[in-house]
Amino acid sequence: MERTKRILNTTQNPTLKNVGVEGTGVYTVMVTDNIGCTGYQYVPVVIRALPQVKITSDKVGGCIPVCINFGVETSANLSTTSWDFGNGNVGNGNTGMACFTKPGNYNISSSFVDIYGCANKAYYSVEGYPIPTADFNISPVKPVIYENVEFTDASYNANVTGWTWSFSHLKANQVMFGQNQTLNYETAGAYAAVLIVRSDKGCVDTIVKEVVIGDDFGIYVPDAFSPNGDGINDVFQPKGFGIAKYELMIFDRWGEKLFTSTDLAQGWDGKFTKRANTDVKQDVYVWQIRYTNIHGKSSEVTGKVSIIK
Repeated sequence: MERTKRILNTTQNPTLKNVGVEGTGVYTVMVTDNIGCTGYQYVPVVIRALPQVKITSDKVGGCIPVCINFGVETSANLSTTSWDFGNGNVGNGNTGMACFTKPGNYNISSSFVDIYGCANKAYYSVEGYPIPTADFNISPVKPVIYENVEFTDASYNANVTGWTWSFSHLKANQVMFGQNQTLNYETAGAYAAVLIVRSDKGCVDTIVKEVVIGDDFGIYVPDAFSPNGDGINDVFQPKGFGIAKYELMIFDRWGEKLFTSTDLAQGWDGKFTKRANTDVKQDVYVWQIRYTNIHGKSSEVTGKVSIIK
């Protein structure tokens, strides 16, 4: 198609640059000199469309750190392709890979030139998802048996939408769901509590904490006392809590019973009750305590106590 565009230039030996054209076609260049002679030149011009490229990826986001592979889809014949991955890294070629270690949105750009020298750009975005940090609180801080123990979620750093709990004192593979849990323990000891949290993006974190459960009953028995009337440590006095029924017995080394009491508040003053409350000599004596705790469990403990005079 022949096209005409009129440009007037009256200078001698003119040079024309960046002449705009309307489209692909053959353009006629006509030159007339100062004596009226005219010459013609036919110039074919091809106008090419800018190359169009679509950026592709194997994923549009992921839990950090996440590595994503990028590529291009195009019908153009590209000669060069360069990348800006939005994380400070760049690359060249029709494919590229970038890793993202911080949460957030990343703007990806690809600059390309086709075999005709026509350049263009394409844009894309991906997201690094934050990893939640699993955490929970235990209340009370020092729980005891048969007491309700509250496990309260305290996870952060992401929008947590799923909670999976497991507790070592429960049956194997038994799990519980929900943000918070309340349980109790029938036996004192150290147990594991496990929380797995999942964010709305599917990112996961796990935490394990030790739960130490104490008894809500107990007895403390001293190993010596000095019944010398000075008002200091004159009585052998076991102490206890959570006790419903109690019996204390004291024996000498030959097994003769010297003292008995069913009152936890009553201790032994070092006297032999069957012999007009006479003082026993300095020696080592055997004590035996039988008790029933507030939960109806009965136990028997035995030990030795020294009288020092």
